[in-house]
Amino acid sequence: MLEAVGDSVGTEGLLFMEALDNITVSSWREGDAEMRLEFKSFLQPPVSQPLRASRLAMSQNREWQKFNLMSVFGQVTPIKQCLRVDIVTFVAARNATTQDKWLVCQTLGTRQARKMALENRESGWLPLVSVACLLQRGDEKMPPIDGGFFAYTPVEASGLPVHASACFELEGGAIAWPRLPEGEGGGDGGEGGGGGAAFPPSPLDELSVAWNRELSQCAVEAYLDLLRYLPDMVRQDLSLMYRAWPLSDGATPFASALLKPLYAQLSQQQLFLVHGGQLARMGGGVFKPAEASESLRLLFRGLFPMFACPSALLAEFKAAGVQDVSEITPERVRRRLKKDPKAVDACVAHFRGDRAADLVPFLTDALEYCLLDLSARGNATYRELAGVKLLPMSGGQLLCFPFEAFVAPEEEQRLVPSLRGSFVDARCTDRLKQWFTAPDFLQALSLRRFTPAVLSANLSAVFPRHFKGQAVVPAYSEGCAPPGLPPPP
Repeated sequence: MLEAVGDSVGTEGLLFMEALDNITVSSWREGDAEMRLEFKSFLQPPVSQPLRASRLAMSQNREWQKFNLMSVFGQVTPIKQCLRVDIVTFVAARNATTQDKWLVCQTLGTRQARKMALENRESGWLPLVSVACLLQRGDEKMPPIDGGFFAYTPVEASGLPVHASACFELEGGAIAWPRLPEGEGGGDGGEGGGGGAAFPPSPLDELSVAWNRELSQCAVEAYLDLLRYLPDMVRQDLSLMYRAWPLSDGATPFASALLKPLYAQLSQQQLFLVHGGQLARMGGGVFKPAEASESLRLLFRGLFPMFACPSALLAEFKAAGVQDVSEITPERVRRRLKKDPKAVDACVAHFRGDRAADLVPFLTDALEYCLLDLSARGNATYRELAGVKLLPMSGGQLLCFPFEAFVAPEEEQRLVPSLRGSFVDARCTDRLKQWFTAPDFLQALSLRRFTPAVLSANLSAVFPRHFKGQAVVPAYSEGCAPPGLPPPP
């Protein structure tokens, strides 16, 4: 049991204990002269009197005691503060010491939460909410944590990348909240997640659920403050701050109540990282689409001011009902490529020397992305590729659609080397076979399959000039093939 003390108390044991600065667990066994230290977790440096007073101020605020329900109380803005908390933990069983650095943001209630607390004074409710993010553990910056809800001590998992503590009302050891019938949870939402109708709370529990709902809105305010302070904590690598942004995948039902209002407010903040290390507002860039391959990042950066944010955030903003989310789409890429063909040339310049072999795969990825939405909209839309410079030729040229070029596998192209410059690169056509074998696609873009009839019509480009008009031409064998002709099989 003692060996598990560190895991059960956890390094978070002091995060939300305003009056404590250390937790120590010792044991005594028969024959021991003194107690043995098993576990100790303490704030570093110890809590000073001014800091202790600051931490207690949120729950012992004089203004809070003087609030009047009908007048001043409804007009006072939330009281907020942000703390950096360092916790050092020693576990004797492992003979190991760790130091955790946390960012904690606290807020004393929204207007409605404070109103509910005053109307139900007999319940002892306090609309104080704290949200904590692990900045560093040892040498690791922003390590992932299994976030949970605390009522000053752990209550339940949340599926969020942060901890949240408040004076939650509990039911059966968990936060009072409508639950789904057993077996209908499903998905990654944990207990009560997924589809199905939730059990409504009983009349006795309705007030508890309403109180927890208001605390969740207070948690949104504290969480937003934390995410606004976070860039100052990770200046050397601002992309780390997105590890603290929540995702709906895996969030519990109660935690999910935080996401929509949180993302609605995040959309108004200057927290979107663009390439170059600057933070912009949402209107200052576009999100990279989740379905696009990583190789297209070079092209997208050349066409748009692209956010260096996880693609998954795009879905969260859409789910929150944010209207002005700007994202990259195949149609936007085609439109920009037509307007600025030199953007592709700038990308091509990156594929020189040792990277030359990666050029055609890159162009193929770009062409495939531009084709993603055309097939679903009908064959006539293939003409929207007109003016797009993404047609790689076997001779090394890069041309615009449409172009009278031949489509053939590599084996057939080798049979007529003098026509090689007229073939689309086989690496592109093989990978995008579903389009380059479709008659409507070929016709719309002036492309032709390489057939015997095409070969016959281009014999003058295949055979040596002095063969023309001759009734009989000399045979040749391996080693003495005329210039321009391949050796016999």
